[in-house]
Amino acid sequence: MNLKKLKCPSCGADIHLKYGSNKTTCEYCGSEYIVSEDEKDKVINIFNNMANKNFTAIKIFKTVFIFWIIIFITFTMVGIFTSFNYVNKNRFDSYEEIMNNGTELIEKSKYNQKYTKYSGINESKSVVNLLNECINDKKEFTILYDDIEYTTKDSIKKLSKTIKNSKNKYFIVLDFDTDGYINKINIKIIK
Repeated sequence: MNLKKLKCPSCGADIHLKYGSNKTTCEYCGSEYIVSEDEKDKVINIFNNMANKNFTAIKIFKTVFIFWIIIFITFTMVGIFTSFNYVNKNRFDSYEEIMNNGTELIEKSKYNQKYTKYSGINESKSVVNLLNECINDKKEFTILYDDIEYTTKDSIKKLSKTIKNSKNKYFIVLDFDTDGYINKINIKIIK
């Protein structure tokens, strides 16, 4: 519905009618006017319709806003409780694992530690030390050097002597078996 502006018959300026009043004065020329009851009712109805539409829009906005706030709070709470349970479950599982397998985990860690320090780039002296650790160990190792596998202690000793006399740098990668122990050592020459 279009609102028809009231114009001052004297100067043509817009005139404003206060809500509920049928008397007004032009702000520009000072002329006073009395608006008929029909015109006044039309203006009041238009004003009321506009106010109702704005009120309805505000109600809809508030409802949608409250809906999204509830959704946000719900998902936030679910996220907090889920992560809390996940963290506590993992702590419990880790505690259980340590209690049940603690000594085994400590043994694996202690055993692997003497080899993991060689992982990465090494001088020939460090590689020889690594191979000597393997030779002195009770566990069997597979050494992969220059695409050749060395599995016996004698073959690893010969490889150690070969590397000892070189001036190369080497890149070492460790492989672990399914029980978590180192079982294979890959040695690559860096050229």
